[in-house]
Amino acid sequence: MIKNDRQYRITRTAMSKFQDELAEMSHLSTSHRDSKAFTIQKAALESQISDLKKEIDEYESLLHGQREVLTTSSFEDLPQLLIKARIAIGLSQKDLAERLGIQEQQIQRYEATNYATASLSRINDIVKALGITVSKEVILPQRDISKRDLFSKLKAIGFDQDFVLSRLLPMDTAARLINPAKKEEQATSLKNALSRLASIFNWNEDSLLSTRKLAIAPASVITKFKLPKGKQYEKISPYTYYAILVGKILLNASIEIPFKRFPSDVLSLRKDILKTKKEITFRNMLEYVWEHGVPVLPLNDSGSFHGACFKDDSRFVIVLKQQTKSSSRWSFDLLHELFHLIQRQDGQSTSIIEERAIGHAQQSSDEEKAASYFAGEFLLEGRAESLVQQCVELAHGKVERLKRVVVSVSEKEKVDIGVLSNYMAYRLSLQKINWWGAAANLERSDENPWNIARDVLLKYVKFDAIKGIEKDLLSRALMD
Repeated sequence: MIKNDRQYRITRTAMSKFQDELAEMSHLSTSHRDSKAFTIQKAALESQISDLKKEIDEYESLLHGQREVLTTSSFEDLPQLLIKARIAIGLSQKDLAERLGIQEQQIQRYEATNYATASLSRINDIVKALGITVSKEVILPQRDISKRDLFSKLKAIGFDQDFVLSRLLPMDTAARLINPAKKEEQATSLKNALSRLASIFNWNEDSLLSTRKLAIAPASVITKFKLPKGKQYEKISPYTYYAILVGKILLNASIEIPFKRFPSDVLSLRKDILKTKKEITFRNMLEYVWEHGVPVLPLNDSGSFHGACFKDDSRFVIVLKQQTKSSSRWSFDLLHELFHLIQRQDGQSTSIIEERAIGHAQQSSDEEKAASYFAGEFLLEGRAESLVQQCVELAHGKVERLKRVVVSVSEKEKVDIGVLSNYMAYRLSLQKINWWGAAANLERSDENPWNIARDVLLKYVKFDAIKGIEKDLLSRALMD
């Protein structure tokens, strides 16, 4: 909050500096402007400019007498209301000091600390000196909460400190919360963090301040979801809510490409992709899906959530989350979710949320099995089951022989070893045999699929279409 003319001038100068930096970026070469780093830096500058402009606009509206009533439901906000009231009635810090018969520097100290050092008697004197009317209702103070308390509550629902700082909070708030220059700066940053989290997850701040465990109501976009049989969820996980929220923001920010139906047959889908793409690669599949009007959001946070396919109004979006560098795993998950979409492209609105890694636990529903079979058949050119059977026969049913056999079969049949080993691990998981570790050792990791997915996404995103918290959340989600 801007409290005096000096701070007003400093803030305007800072905003002007950021605006100049933004203007200079427009003169960079085309190759620089097309880079992901440029896009994210541009979004960060625009977010900073937006925040500073809000502070300037608020100060100017107070200064020009455009506010007649100031309200709050929190006792903690009273000091800021006193400062706003002083500005709104046209008094400088020096003018108020003269009315109270004290030095101007004392008012400056009071306001710099949000009246933290002022007694209740002094607050009463200031209210009288300002000539303002205060409501007669009793304003109860909120519970105090420390940074440690807040992060402990968030960790209890699955959000560790690093995730909160890197994905949910604005960069300046996160920095000041961890390394404050002054004690009061951390208190202000903590309050800003509470406000931000409450806004994102539809919490009221009382729930963040209370001792009760936090909970999130299901996102409005979801009507149903399919989860592993026998597992009941009263409410979706917080990270799933976050993933869906960012997915909806991506829809708002994406160039709206008319939706085109996907071929429902697995081999017809391969043939359709190869019409415009030279080969089947993860990048080419992503391009194909985007060109059909379906945004794909890649996330690389830790946690159990692994994918989603949902429809918001008339548009689909796919969300993928992996930390592996195996393109075959990312490709498998993309096709798995695309299968769910294809089943719903003629009107069915049911959303699919993969709370657990696809294939890591036995997927008992017929659709989950069909989705994984579809992905395997696509990547192995319609030969997934026959190749698996060939491997089993050559290994004589011995799991310990499979690794060598899979290598041999992939070379003989000229198929990607990562794809074959991944599908083999999935098929074994249906028999409750965990072969994922062996499969991971065979998969290639010479590129970063998350970077590929982000690069493709940035070709279709218009950050100017979103503002404020939405722009910041999407920008932070796309940071490495």
